[in-house]
This record gives sequence, C-alpha cells and structure tokens, in this order.
Amino acid sequence: MPTFMKEKQMSDADANTSRMVTKIRWVVESANARIKNFRYLDRVLPTNYVPFIGDYIHIVCAISNKYLQPLSKAINEDEDIELATQMKQKSTEIITLKAYVEENNLHRGMKQWKLIQDSDIPFPQLTDEQLRSLTFGVYQLKLSQSYTQEYMEGDSQNCFHKDVLELLRIRIQSRHVSSKKYFVWIIYSEFEVNL
Repeated sequence: MPTFMKEKQMSDADANTSRMVTKIRWVVESANARIKNFRYLDRVLPTNYVPFIGDYIHIVCAISNKYLQPLSKAINEDEDIELATQMKQKSTEIITLKAYVEENNLHRGMKQWKLIQDSDIPFPQLTDEQLRSLTFGVYQLKLSQSYTQEYMEGDSQNCFHKDVLELLRIRIQSRHVSSKKYFVWIIYSEFEVNL
C-alpha cells in the first residue's frame, strides 16, 4: 500500500516509498483493468456465480495472455533488474533542491519570482530516452500529455527565480483534492533536469 499523508506534505522517504509502490502496482492495476474490459466481468456478479468466478478469470487471463501485448516491455530480465536497481538507488538520494529551497525561503512569497513568458527561459529539449530515464518508464510519459494540457489550461502558475534563472517554481492543482495546490520545483542546466 502507498503511504498515506499524515501532514500537509509527505516526507522525502514517504514520497519515494509511495512512488516505488505505484511503479509496482501499475502492472497489477493494468492487468486488473484488462480483466474488467471483458463485459461479463465489468460489473457486480450475482452471488450464485461465486463458485465459477475463478474459472471465468482464468479464461479471460488466458485470452489476454494469448492475444494482447505484454504489459512489461523489457527485452530481458536484466533490464528489469537494472531499472529496479536505479529506482532503489535514486530513492535513497538526498534531495538537495528541497534543502536549497527551504534554506533560502524560496517557498514563501512572490517577490523573487517572475512569471514565465514563452521566450523567457531556454529550457532544454529532452529526448525520449532522457525523459524515460527521468521517469523510470513510459507510464508517466503517457500521462504527461493530458497533465500538461490540463495545467496549461487550468490554474497553474509557472515562474522562474529572478536571480537563479535555471530554478523554476510551478504551482499546480492537486489531482485528488480540489482545494489543494502544490509547488513543483525544477532546476535545470543545458543538459540536465532535476526535480
């Protein structure tokens, strides 16, 4: 289970644990979604069907395994192990950007921030491979187009720091609680992006 928030914001360790659980659960939830795509299993079944549900699930899973694309796109097991190792290593790293923001009180006030206009900042163009390594896979990339569209049309606020042009602060609406807004901090260079 992912960590539940006990305060306004998760600690770094809790957020990293939650991301790891989400990454693992994605395949399970995708498999469950495939099962529910079959019309017969997309609703509550009468209780007299309970003895047969296991057989129905076996049949649906066999059809899915035979005719649908695999959920995991890794070429071999070594790729999966490499990805898991990278994720575990990244989850234990100290987040220096957070400390920098807190030490310099950059999370308070608007005086030191300037709204981004189309030509204000030379944000690096990232390749698909760089984006995949930043997100550890394709799931987040698939969601990114709809999220970007939602935030560009919605009530997001994109700013850069007046003194540190490579530091961005983006205020976004919570996906889960309509009254909550969060800040996303990004620092970048010509070749690298850190969150």
